[in-house]
Amino acid sequence: MSIFNHFQHLQLTGDQRTALENIEKFLDGDGSVFMLKGYAGTGKTTLLHGICRHLASRQSDFRLMAPTGRAAMILSQKTGAQASTIHRGIYNMDKLLEKQDGTSFKFYYGLKLNQESTRCVYLVDEASMVSDVFSDDEFFTFGSGCLLKDLMSYAFAGDTNRKIIFVGDDAQLPPVDMNFSPALDAGYLSEQYHLRTQESILTQVVRQGQESGILDTATKLRNAIAANVFNAFEINYGKGDTHKFSPEDFLERYVEVARQGGVRQTIVITHSNRQALEYNQQIRQRRYGDKFIQVQKEDWLMITRNNYNGSVELFNGMFARVLEVGGISYEARPRFIIEGGKTIERKLVFRDVLVEVTGINGGKHQLKTTLLDDFLTAEEGRLHPFDQRALYIEFKERMRKRDIKPGTEAFREALKNDPYFNALQAKYGYAITCHKSQGGEWENAFVDFKVYIGKLSKGFFRWAYTAITRSSQQLLCIDAPQYNALSEFVVRDIERIANVMAGAVYFPKKENEPLYFIQHRRGRLEKLCAAQNINLEFKEHNNQLEISLRQNENSGLVRLWFKADGFSKTTWHPFTDEDFKNLVDAMLVESLLPDEVPFEPKFEFQKGLHQYFLDILNEENIPLTNIVQNQWNDQYFLHTGATCAMVEFFFNSNQFYTYAKPRSTSGSDDVKLQAIVAKLRGI
Repeated sequence: MSIFNHFQHLQLTGDQRTALENIEKFLDGDGSVFMLKGYAGTGKTTLLHGICRHLASRQSDFRLMAPTGRAAMILSQKTGAQASTIHRGIYNMDKLLEKQDGTSFKFYYGLKLNQESTRCVYLVDEASMVSDVFSDDEFFTFGSGCLLKDLMSYAFAGDTNRKIIFVGDDAQLPPVDMNFSPALDAGYLSEQYHLRTQESILTQVVRQGQESGILDTATKLRNAIAANVFNAFEINYGKGDTHKFSPEDFLERYVEVARQGGVRQTIVITHSNRQALEYNQQIRQRRYGDKFIQVQKEDWLMITRNNYNGSVELFNGMFARVLEVGGISYEARPRFIIEGGKTIERKLVFRDVLVEVTGINGGKHQLKTTLLDDFLTAEEGRLHPFDQRALYIEFKERMRKRDIKPGTEAFREALKNDPYFNALQAKYGYAITCHKSQGGEWENAFVDFKVYIGKLSKGFFRWAYTAITRSSQQLLCIDAPQYNALSEFVVRDIERIANVMAGAVYFPKKENEPLYFIQHRRGRLEKLCAAQNINLEFKEHNNQLEISLRQNENSGLVRLWFKADGFSKTTWHPFTDEDFKNLVDAMLVESLLPDEVPFEPKFEFQKGLHQYFLDILNEENIPLTNIVQNQWNDQYFLHTGATCAMVEFFFNSNQFYTYAKPRSTSGSDDVKLQAIVAKLRGI
């Protein structure tokens, strides 16, 4: 059965159809890895759903996985198939291992023995988040500590024909401590793992998203990332699904939106953990009248650490609703650390709570657990290493009283099940960082664009792209920047020039004809004069083209002076009639004007100003005579009535226009150039 049988109800875009053709060939071929990349709104998940049905119809074994619990839950909901985190899929969570690490012990979960079909297909969504640098906490490691490496080791263990399809968007934020997404990088996979890879890229936004300001903005940001040009950041507020407001209006807007859409479908996205903490405090102040009040019933939490040992598996990035709040169940003795020259008291306080979580496959579960209370309001996004060590030391002290010694099976089992060492680590979940939001989707997303990285950078654009695309219905922007290539543009006063500048008029060049512009103008002038029954006689000498003209009893003489690169000035000699002179003057001007002036911009940003400037010239009825392109400026020559007039547009290496320099032989008396300057200053 063809893969397209599972998409008959859809009108596929061209690149979706191409991607499916490539995937079908990949599944039937001997390739190992396929990368399905796609812009936001291009239908990656739709294709993934159909691919799952196709694999099921041909009775092929497949597994759906994602880097985080929330991403796995969304994947399961959208495909209708069971999904898991990568960690749950490849590591043996039932067996905690221990190894000597210097003078202390290290605990780790090893890889499972892969007993799946030798032709199993692994479909990994949100693959941009899959890291390949070492990651662990103070005491626990999964496998080698490198998730991508372990996934490859697990999937391709033994002599198999297993395959991996990575699905993701490489314009999103890369994994922490990496500047690219290795699972979506063909060169990296080839070099590090010697794998043959294939890929398809989806760029066409599906029909229902074409009128979305969110997707329109996201597509522009992604194009900028691909082009490595960051001179324009403009959110499209004209589609009805994007809104802007100031920080002062945040709380009222949040309350209004959360009341309508619910807290579950409303999120605030920030750049830093400190910002998230401040927003959480604002929201809780409004809800409970005290931003420092202890956790309350109906509070909304985000889990920050995986826990596979309870009755319900908890994953980093999952959200939990507090149903009941108990008292303090245990408080370890205070410990002190020195940071920045200051002695800081660190406490470990535990509270009993009943929470409700939504499992990966959509079911709701109630869980009585112990909450690490102080961590809720800590500024750090993850538990401080000192506190993690303190948890372990405190656990060892309790085990010593029970005569359970480190290095024994009893110690390991006690560690796995200890309610305090494995206490729920969570933050308030009304506001989270952009990194924490990855893999998630909310109907309403507030995004605070106050960031601590340069806004003219790939890092900022990837951050903004990731944050913006977390919203499925409403994007609410707080202090979003708006700038483009003309944002810092300044128009200077008109400068007087003495002579005609080189290249003032465009003439089409001809090979082996150094003074091509003379023949070109002669030819045009002959046609114009013939239409008026004017007789012409040309004489060329000493860098002059002398033209004698006669119409009936009227006559006159004009000299056109030239240099190697064009005409430089015009001198008039006695005419028998002023009207005849004016007629000749008009024809001389017309003979000088090119039929068209070619312009081939080196950079995309030049196209916008070019069209805008042409529109101004059309409005003012001012002919363009040439465009000369230099390394850092474009010179636009104009016919304003002055002997020579021009506007030079200067730009920098970041592709921002910096200033315009208008120049004319008539100086500020050039009325037409003044009109152009006025309109340019109105940009």
